[in-house]
Amino acid sequence: MISLLSRPMGVFVLLSSLIVISGCGGNSAGPKVGSMTGQITYKGVPLNSGYVQVYGEDGRGGSGPITAEGVYTVGDAPLGNITITVHAIASAMSKMNSTARPPGTPAMPGESNNPPVTIPSKYSDKAKSGLTFTIKSGTQTNNINLN
Repeated sequence: MISLLSRPMGVFVLLSSLIVISGCGGNSAGPKVGSMTGQITYKGVPLNSGYVQVYGEDGRGGSGPITAEGVYTVGDAPLGNITITVHAIASAMSKMNSTARPPGTPAMPGESNNPPVTIPSKYSDKAKSGLTFTIKSGTQTNNINLN
């Protein structure tokens, strides 16, 4: 009786192992990406909120937030020629300043003493932004100066 139970169990373990091993093979590295970082300004003033979005020629994309200092990083940008859009967002946090909170209260993440920077809507439109770049392996700096 024990040999009848152990044989089906052995077959099950063998087949399960083959399925797991075959699922781990092949090209599991995924698509190749690069990283793009820099500062974004509009008429010389750093954007202090929002995000940057990139679109590759193959349809893949990536995005990254803009910090209160106007610095962004897109860590998942597809390799090759990309189109860039910039989205400035005036959040409730970006409108806060040190006078809006009680004295002695620590600053909140995203809190800024500067009002949100607004930009023309064309920069958030993939077809109208006019912003392009070429992504290579590794990290590249691309400062974006909007007019």
